[in-house]
Amino acid sequence: MANQYGNLGVLAETRGDLDAAEDWYKKSLALNEELGRKEGMANQYGNLGNLAEQRGDTTEACRLWRQARDLFAQIGMPHMVEKVQGLLDEAGCGESNDSSGETTG
Repeated sequence: MANQYGNLGVLAETRGDLDAAEDWYKKSLALNEELGRKEGMANQYGNLGNLAEQRGDTTEACRLWRQARDLFAQIGMPHMVEKVQGLLDEAGCGESNDSSGETTG
């Protein structure tokens, strides 16, 4: 179900309904958290970061992408860490080694 909620979010986002997409991504995130599925959590933090960026909230996008990056690093998915770090760099988020939103360098 968590994966399907995420897929419904992608569909809503593709159709331009960002509010519905956010609802689906948050449902997926909650279920992934309940199940302890870090990869699913990371995916949804990434998706929510993308929505925040589309809405012009770079600060929130950076915070969410950092959470995604850090979770991908925890579970040993370096290709996804690199992908999300690219989003952070492109958005000018600066660097942070945690998900607090504080920049460290």
